Amino acid sequence: MTPDSVGDPIRERYGDRVVDRLHDLIEYCCEARDLVEDGKTVLLTQWRQQRAAEAVVGRIGEAASHLPAEFRHAYAGQPWDLIIGIRIVVDHRYRRLDYNQVWTALEAADALRRYIEDDVFGGSRQI
Repeated sequence: MTPDSVGDPIRERYGDRVVDRLHDLIEYCCEARDLVEDGKTVLLTQWRQQRAAEAVVGRIGEAASHLPAEFRHAYAGQPWDLIIGIRIVVDHRYRRLDYNQVWTALEAADALRRYIEDDVFGGSRQI
């Protein structure tokens, strides 16, 4: 399977935009993994890390919100509503944001990445 053919069955059923959003999600989940590798203490104590984490979690939720309900229903192996919902929390809680929740979302992003790669794309795309 060539890199250009990754997601062809998804593309045929849902279109290019869904495949693009899924690739975006994989990218953002890799960014989340990088933040997790820096450690929870860094996230909880450094405002730059906090802002980066907010941005990544927000992008994950935003990209997920652009997946059609039909797709999310067909691929129900992830808590799509929670993924979308944490973006709303991150975007609107400001100073009351609980960075332990953000940490949990960052950690969960790797499972989302694996799900997209393995279950949605059938393991044909690896990062």
